[in-house]
Amino acid sequence: MSAQFRIQFAGYTHPGQVREHNEDNFAFTARLDGPETGTFGTWDLGPSGLMLLVADGMGGANAGEVASQIATTVIKERFDRAAREVPTDNWTEIEQFTLDSLIEAHQAIAHTARTTPGQKGMGTTAVLAWITQGRACIAWSGDSRAYLFRDDQLRLVTRDHSMVWEMVERGQLTPEAARLHPQNNLITQSLGDDTYPPKPEVRWVDLELYDCLLLCSDGLNTMLGDATIARLLQETTVFAELPGQLVTAANEVGGLDNITVMVLNVLELPAPEPDPYPGEGQITAETPETEAKGLKRWFKGLFGR
Repeated sequence: MSAQFRIQFAGYTHPGQVREHNEDNFAFTARLDGPETGTFGTWDLGPSGLMLLVADGMGGANAGEVASQIATTVIKERFDRAAREVPTDNWTEIEQFTLDSLIEAHQAIAHTARTTPGQKGMGTTAVLAWITQGRACIAWSGDSRAYLFRDDQLRLVTRDHSMVWEMVERGQLTPEAARLHPQNNLITQSLGDDTYPPKPEVRWVDLELYDCLLLCSDGLNTMLGDATIARLLQETTVFAELPGQLVTAANEVGGLDNITVMVLNVLELPAPEPDPYPGEGQITAETPETEAKGLKRWFKGLFGR
């Protein structure tokens, strides 16, 4: 396998136009097997890759902010150890480590909620991506999302753990009707709920050259439809401005919730290893594919490819 796996990533979070506090949080570890600078930008990844995380807290007073902060702290600390603990050639262990990271965060939040006055009932959603050796292992609990923008199409990688998304899967609502539904904030699982422990899901994405992976809290996708998100991914010519442009667009149409966005672009890709799980890396869109022209032209123009 070629050692060159070059990516660029950036992120932004904003409280929105209605909420006084920002209960969202995000975290990243840009070099799991090398010196960590703590900055966005362009990276040549080693075998262990990098981690991206978005968490959307909930609870009374500032408890949601506490829950999402616990999640980001616990998960980042785990991934700081990942290069030492997880063989990078074992996809099964990578997947289990990613899932266990969400469960450990859940346990830490639940413990704090039980033992700290005023924080009972707090929790957080989370979407977590471990990008390594040309693949992305994506695990999530709740309705924070991961999207893939590839070959002029925006595809939803995750499926919302929510009441309205269950109605979409039963054919009772379209995805757009679910986005606008008055009960679109009722989720069916999260981190921190002792009564209903989470059952995180995981999906793999085999990355391709010029792919764009987007993680977000629901403050983005409840304000903006997929067509608008895809258009902004296409039209924004400065990569570092992408998260801010998406957040600004969500605020311009109401900004009813906190909004967090992380984006990652694939600039150079290592040669793939043989797939030990044929078919599992394929993306099945959970929403109708959204046309957005010119993705590859945009990347080639932006990076001189």
